[in-house]
Amino acid sequence: ARNDGGGGAIGASGWYGGGIAKGGQSVVALPLVPPTETERPLATPKPQPVVTYNPPTPATPVQPHAASAGPNDSYSGMIFVKTYKTASTTVAMILNSIAFKLRLKCLHPLDKGWFQEGELKARVAQGQTFEMSFRHMSPVLELDVLQEIVPDAFLATIVRDPVTKFNSMFNFVQTTREKYRTMENFIAAVKDGRAAINEKNDLCNNLAYSMSGAKESLAGYNLEESQAYAAKMIADFDSRGMFGMVMERMPESLVVVCERMKWDCYSGAIPFKDTQERRNNKGGTVKCKDEACKALIKSVNEIDWLLYEHYVAKLDEEISSIADFESKLLKLKKVMDGSGSNAQKYPVNCKPNVNPAVKEFEEIHHCEGNKII
Repeated sequence: ARNDGGGGAIGASGWYGGGIAKGGQSVVALPLVPPTETERPLATPKPQPVVTYNPPTPATPVQPHAASAGPNDSYSGMIFVKTYKTASTTVAMILNSIAFKLRLKCLHPLDKGWFQEGELKARVAQGQTFEMSFRHMSPVLELDVLQEIVPDAFLATIVRDPVTKFNSMFNFVQTTREKYRTMENFIAAVKDGRAAINEKNDLCNNLAYSMSGAKESLAGYNLEESQAYAAKMIADFDSRGMFGMVMERMPESLVVVCERMKWDCYSGAIPFKDTQERRNNKGGTVKCKDEACKALIKSVNEIDWLLYEHYVAKLDEEISSIADFESKLLKLKKVMDGSGSNAQKYPVNCKPNVNPAVKEFEEIHHCEGNKII
């Protein structure tokens, strides 16, 4: 994926590399340097079986936070799994500001703005650990390894209404928008097999695809297949104690994060600001205008829809367990409204050396994390 240093250029997870689609298209792995939107490779038809979600089995089983997780538990760090077109860059910037204030060591790629295959495992073997992770994971999400390099961490991600997410992504990916013109045309191409694999991965169950830990495409699943896949994915994430922030309810989600992490987000001692994530529609906006269009979008995003509904319900559960929630929410909003801009942008890559002139900032982004005293 494209680097997301600082402002966080958003790229579809399909840009990471090849995938296998239900019904059968595949692409080879992408070159080391990610292509531009106009250079994205086309799929080559090749029959493949339906894939199923298989949670990774670590050599040493991960102890799920769900066994004891709660507002009063203590975590030494936080893992935020970025997703696409969900305001995840806004969350990353907020977490960067909090990390700067609390002196938490942040995990960043070594080079090229994204994690290379095997990079995290190699860094774990070197004894590196960190207290904060908020970058896109590539080439796939490796939760077991991520939970090793950011140990004892509160695990979170962010979800968005699949209809508005689809709208945003369709307008963002210029080549797809210009090729199909309308969302209905694109969805018809998905269903009759004309859409390219990377186009489908961008817009069909993109959340589940980027969170799956695999390169297999999830486009084209029927309702029964989607329900089975989503159920396995949700069970795995729940066993790890994953919290899903909800984009449409960002302040409420942040209160939950602050409560879980025991951060003082209410007095102004930790300043952070909610910012409008950048939008880039590149010359036009296509909108889904009626219920029929929304139903079509849902029909190719059933897994994402189930994930979204799950985490919306979980957010309500978390809120109901927090004492004086409304008071805390008002205080948090006041802090965000009264704070200046967030701490300077996090770097594209980690810092191999610390510049004494900017030591306070660069030392939390050092490549070796807690190995550097």
